[in-house]
Amino acid sequence: MSFEEYVKKTHPTPYVLRLSAGKRRLIYFGPKHTYDPNDAETSQIEKWWLKLKPEVAFFEGANPEASSAIVQSREEISKNGEPSFVLFLADKDNVPVNSLEPAQRAEIALLLKTY
Repeated sequence: MSFEEYVKKTHPTPYVLRLSAGKRRLIYFGPKHTYDPNDAETSQIEKWWLKLKPEVAFFEGANPEASSAIVQSREEISKNGEPSFVLFLADKDNVPVNSLEPAQRAEIALLLKTY
């Protein structure tokens, strides 16, 4: 689907996509993005996390390489946003994380080749 087609689509937020294959499952939780630790989406993220006990977590928007991206409490979401809450949960439960976005250095290198 092109971006032009995508922007014409409407969907509720959070956008939740449930995929499974055999015993494996993937829950894609697409929030509206929040910096409010009391936002209902934050509670939904935590509820899914506790229910599913993930083996790996994917996220967007936060930089796991920067120590400031990993929050030490739910309240710190106000500084770094809800992607950092996922990093917090993963860190607490020793779950590996992967970004859905390219590393900043790789993105810069690619852009420098093109522009």
